[in-house]
Amino acid sequence: MTFAAQKLILFGATGDLAQRMLLPSLCALHADSLVPAELRIIGTARSAHDDASYRQFAAKALETYLPEDRKAAIPAFLACLFYQPLDATDPAQFPALADIRQ
Repeated sequence: MTFAAQKLILFGATGDLAQRMLLPSLCALHADSLVPAELRIIGTARSAHDDASYRQFAAKALETYLPEDRKAAIPAFLACLFYQPLDATDPAQFPALADIRQ
């Protein structure tokens, strides 16, 4: 029996590290089928995004930092991205993150 993760939560999803390294790396892994096809990546940060605006944010980062020969993978990767605003210093906000049903 094998187990594959269904969700990956990316804290600090609007930060510099996410833009320059994490999103491009996850996109490349997705393009190479090295992550489960059903994996949903849920970005979270204090920024006020919804799924659509976070995908636009991520697309801009990927266009900037992903190698040119990998950019064809961007649209399929963006379909795996979701977003939930969260101030991690406020424990009362965590139930909304736990309730995500993507």
